[in-house]
Amino acid sequence: MKKIIIPALAAVTAAMLCYTVFAQKNHPDAQNPVTLDWQTDEKQDTAEDGTVLFTGRCNYPIVSIEGNEAAADKINADIQSRISLFQQDTSIQNFAKEDFVPENSGFIGYSSDFTFSLRRADRNVISFEAFYSAYSGGAHGNYTSIGINYNTQTGEQIDFENLGENADAFLADTFAYNRMLADTKPYQNKMYGQPSDEDLKSVLYAEDKWFFSTDGLVFISDTYALGPYAGGSINFTVPYREVELMGLREEYRYPGPFTMHLQDGLPVLWDLNGDGTEETVLTYVVYDEIAFHLLINDTEIVTDANEELFQLLHDYSFASCTLYDLNPSDQTVEIAVITIEHGRDDDNPVIQSHLFRYEKDASVTYLGIMDGDISAPFAEPSLTAP
Repeated sequence: MKKIIIPALAAVTAAMLCYTVFAQKNHPDAQNPVTLDWQTDEKQDTAEDGTVLFTGRCNYPIVSIEGNEAAADKINADIQSRISLFQQDTSIQNFAKEDFVPENSGFIGYSSDFTFSLRRADRNVISFEAFYSAYSGGAHGNYTSIGINYNTQTGEQIDFENLGENADAFLADTFAYNRMLADTKPYQNKMYGQPSDEDLKSVLYAEDKWFFSTDGLVFISDTYALGPYAGGSINFTVPYREVELMGLREEYRYPGPFTMHLQDGLPVLWDLNGDGTEETVLTYVVYDEIAFHLLINDTEIVTDANEELFQLLHDYSFASCTLYDLNPSDQTVEIAVITIEHGRDDDNPVIQSHLFRYEKDASVTYLGIMDGDISAPFAEPSLTAP
């Protein structure tokens, strides 16, 4: 990782201020015109005794689009304007200086972060979920996120009102699907209860509270918006097969393979083995046991009978699950278990994807492993057989 030190910007009341920039690249596959170079700007404010008062970070991409420099320039200009606005806000930094007492050796530095996370990048759409987080004392910090979506061809930001051929019908249809999700017991278990139509619409259809992912059209519910802090943010995802039927414009359709990320405790209905019947797929984690559970049709499949899966999920304490169509020409959809192994360098954890097929006889077949998250934008499936 390349590290460049930029000189101190200013001295602030016996404190030292500096920026550090880190550069990191994502390499796309040959079919994708989009390339991202990731940058991290870090600002730190330190007291005379060495105590870190405040740390501010921005993690953002510099976008390149092969053969379309004008569109890339528009996107980068918009991203830079957002970064500039974030860096101009010194409120958390000022709180830290006001609250710091030199005699208090237990002072925990305040922080403010603005982080872009790539959700989709292809010849049609580039989408990010951007996270704002801040800590200014107390039991925990606060965070929120927004969706930022660009037309790859023009570089213009995409407005929700322009997603469907018929804007009113598209809004009504997506809301009906989100209403259906909100009425299910797993969603209600994460929320304060059953929200009214007015409350649900005011949260999910607020400005910039949506983005495109490799799964579909995603609506964001921040912590406290519909549920308690402990429940975290809640995503409502309308799969591409549904939004296309609702009239999603051709220029925003997803050209990649089918994926569906499973949220903890929220079931997904999908025909995994091509028998014409949808399976109910559910994952959840029991944190007291550090145990990952995967159920299909209410049957736990992480058992001794499925040796590879059982051993895999007992060896890793961090895992997630994604449905992934490894071969669109057949009728099956595979199960990808994504594992993360943290070593001494937490900036570069080892991420691997383990592929399984759910057979018509309800058995599970281990297909192989690949490095990286198979469902991530730019991923090129390349399995090593077991």
